[in-house]
Amino acid sequence: MYAGVQARFGDTARALARLTSAVEGGFTVPEALRGHPWLAPLRDSAAFGPLVERAETARREAEEAFREAGGPSLLGA
Repeated sequence: MYAGVQARFGDTARALARLTSAVEGGFTVPEALRGHPWLAPLRDSAAFGPLVERAETARREAEEAFREAGGPSLLGA
């Protein structure tokens, strides 16, 4: 995740923009957003919380669609 490199080296504006693009493009791993140490400089940003919330919402929606489509049975679960 290049946004992590940008955040680590102080380019927080571009890092947030890149993360926003990633989430809008389907990156739905809120645990990574909350836990990656290189993203720490972004966590105080007013935009970061809503970004994590969007990732969480998209993940829930994807999981729900997977279940509704019979995904677990297709995988033999």
